[in-house]
Amino acid sequence: MQNNLNYKSLIIIHNIQEFAIIKNLIKGMMAMEVYLDNSATTRVRKEVIKKMAEVLDKEYGNPSSL
Repeated sequence: MQNNLNYKSLIIIHNIQEFAIIKNLIKGMMAMEVYLDNSATTRVRKEVIKKMAEVLDKEYGNPSSL
């Protein structure tokens, strides 16, 4: 399958408004659309990971058994 995209440019998106503009500019150029949203895959803060590890190590159980 041949791809018509030009990989010479690197696009850095700083906010959701830029994402919407870029999406509208390149719409129709791609056979497959890629959704570049960090909301669904946001990194967990290190403090949260540490606290979750502490809790999960000491407090565990089957939530369905409540």
